[in-house]
Formats: sequence, structure tokens, C-alpha cells
Amino acid sequence: LKLSLDNFFNEQIKNFPNIEGGNIIITSVPNSDGKYRFNNYLLELKNKIKDMDIELDIFILDDFITQVGEKGQNHTLRGVNKRKNNVKGKYAINEKYLGKQEFSSAYVFVIDDVLTSGSTFNEINETLHPHGFNFLGVVLGKHQSYPHTDSMGLVSYNYLPMNESAVAEYISDPWYDEDNMVGPEGF
Repeated sequence: LKLSLDNFFNEQIKNFPNIEGGNIIITSVPNSDGKYRFNNYLLELKNKIKDMDIELDIFILDDFITQVGEKGQNHTLRGVNKRKNNVKGKYAINEKYLGKQEFSSAYVFVIDDVLTSGSTFNEINETLHPHGFNFLGVVLGKHQSYPHTDSMGLVSYNYLPMNESAVAEYISDPWYDEDNMVGPEGF
């Protein structure tokens, strides 16, 4: 998994379009206990990136997104609405990074382990968007069930090959709130 993530970020950085204010932040979702499961990986990635010959400003910040208050584990909940309510208002941008010029309009790659309903990424997008950040979710896997146990989700599950620029795809079709909601007729 680490090799796949390394390859992914290597390709993203190598193919990053020349965009004004196009700095990159790479971070992860806090666990339900408020800690970060990808700390070690982010530290390794930071060491690899500093040796790359690139003109981009890339910030590896394990504490960029913080958890606010208590939150249960989403994987124990059934249904998108319960998952959305569980994470609603539970994330914030760490105050020490807000208002800094080098972070304005940055593209934020957020790593999480598994994408199920999309409720966590949806909430993180809602947290980042008002501050001018561009959200790009990165997951190691997608929950797969058939027949589907949830009748709806918040994402369309469009996948990018590892060597395609996620930023170029974002520019043409950004993730925004519930635009990608799929589900039963009339929802």
C-alpha cells in the first residue's frame, strides 16, 4: 500500500499543472479518537519529497485537519444519513495554518483508509471549501457490497488511473457537496 501511495503522489507531483497559487498540501483524516493513522507514512513521504527536484511548494502536514469534539466510528453505522450526522461539524482546519499566504488556494490531498458512503470526505470538503482550499480525496480502498447495503452514497466513485493528474480532473469536475448524490428515485 505504501508503494502504491508513493507512486500515486510521485505521479501527482510530477504531472501537477502550472496553476497560480497551486501549492499542494498532503494530509490525512483524523481517526475517531482524534489521532492520525498515517503519521508515519506522511513523515516518510516528506523525506522523499524533499529530495525531488520540483518547483512546487508541497507541505506534508499531519495535523492540518483536526477533529472537533467526540465522534463515533463511522464504520459501525448503517445508512448515509447516520454517517453524515456522525461527522457533521467534527472537522476543522488547524488554526496555525489558517491565513498563511503559502497555503491560500492550495490543493489538499486528504488520505483516508476506506471510502464507504463518502460522508467523511463530504464533511472535510465542507470544512476546506469556505477557506479557499481545493479538496482531493485519496483512499486506499472502497467498500464494496452486493447487494448494496446502503441505498445511496455521496460520491460517484469515479476512479483515476494512478498516472493521471487528479488536479486536472478536479479542475474540470470538482467534488462539491451533494452534487454526486446517487440513490433511490426522489432522494
